[in-house]
Amino acid sequence: GNMGKKNKSRAHDKKRNEKAEKAPPPATGTASSSVGHPALSILIAVIAVAAALTGATFLGSPSKSEDKRPQSTGGCHPKRQHLCSPKVLEIADRAYRHFSEGQILAGRGLIGEAIARFNASLRIDNSTAFASAAAANMAVLLSRQGDDHSALAMAERAAKLDPESFYARNGLANQLKVADRPGDWAAAAEHYAVAVELAKDEPSPPGQNLPIIALTNYGNLLRLVAHREGPGGRREAVLNSAANAYAEAVETAREGDAPPTEARDAVIGLQDVLRRLDRVDQRERLIEWAVLEGIWRDRRQHPRSLNRALYDAMPKPINPWIENPEERMPILRRAREALRPILSEYRAAARSRGLGPVGRRVERDRELYDGAAGHVWEEVPIISGNKFLNPRLAPTVTEIFGGMISPSGQAAYSVVAPGTRIDPHCGPTNEMVTCHLGLMVPDVPTKELGISAGGEVRGWKEGGWICF
Repeated sequence: GNMGKKNKSRAHDKKRNEKAEKAPPPATGTASSSVGHPALSILIAVIAVAAALTGATFLGSPSKSEDKRPQSTGGCHPKRQHLCSPKVLEIADRAYRHFSEGQILAGRGLIGEAIARFNASLRIDNSTAFASAAAANMAVLLSRQGDDHSALAMAERAAKLDPESFYARNGLANQLKVADRPGDWAAAAEHYAVAVELAKDEPSPPGQNLPIIALTNYGNLLRLVAHREGPGGRREAVLNSAANAYAEAVETAREGDAPPTEARDAVIGLQDVLRRLDRVDQRERLIEWAVLEGIWRDRRQHPRSLNRALYDAMPKPINPWIENPEERMPILRRAREALRPILSEYRAAARSRGLGPVGRRVERDRELYDGAAGHVWEEVPIISGNKFLNPRLAPTVTEIFGGMISPSGQAAYSVVAPGTRIDPHCGPTNEMVTCHLGLMVPDVPTKELGISAGGEVRGWKEGGWICF
């Protein structure tokens, strides 16, 4: 589509300037963050289905230094079909029929059947650039099934078949990021950089904006790399590169035809990077702009997935905390009354080495604490959406909360070690409330052991719920 600065009109400039003049003054407030006490604190964290209460100087672009698009060979290609022989086009047409059926089945959630159709397409054509789309789509579905090894192999095949495909390059970068073997993230960064360039020439499907997606994915990877680097000059350089990628995604939404809400992930990523770089004024202006544009309504709540109807229907949140949560959600009382068996099951899970670092299942969570500095945040996942992950380790929690967890939520034992600090963050959606039941909590002031939600700090208590 028509993207970028060439489409910026004077009328658009005037409108944006008028909005800037009406921007609210900088305000304070954070999403949830927590600090560990020198004694071990253990919680059961439950995210239940409910409605959550809970502006910028933009930097440069990672893609302006050089054009990383692969050089075209000028031969037969889906974008140059006039150079293809009739036989190649006939084979591609037969393969496309199966590919099209696979797309329909995948859209209906019939993953196994869709994979079979993509396989059928590849049996007809497995050597031309036309076959890349089937391989790329199949890689995505294999990843959804948890077969990351096969997904990576198929993504590599897609990129080899058609190095000029945005979808193949972006998909391969995604799989390399998940694989996380030595050198994988560096390779993923190269593929994302190419995808950023390819997205500029690729028509965006309805409801998507490929340049914004590519730039945001690139920024997300660089954020992970920076977190792994630890403190130092290289970490700051990588964070600056991530800020550049996110900023260009936001600029693409601001100056093109895309609604600003399509840049939500980029805005979330950019405000986090600016916080890490201690660029307070830039972050404040970014947040002001995001609220003004309707990307989110309250600076304290910026989930990745926003249910707009629910958001508009609810009053603007005043208190981020849910008062008297057991009265509003009686199931919480049932769990509190089962505190003794829940605690006993946690101890058994810990003895059986069921604990693992937070971030194994949800990649973004790796960035929330600094393992290199000795901070430890561990969990035993119990329920994820409608999946029972450890019913034998946590039968009581599974029985109480089974069927009550949001599709993007979880129930888990959460363990915060002494001295650990968890960075400010927001839940994945505004369709849920997060609740913590204290299991083993030192009796100390909240300034030593507490959690801040929306700028208000509270502490955990053994046998007590806090919800936000």
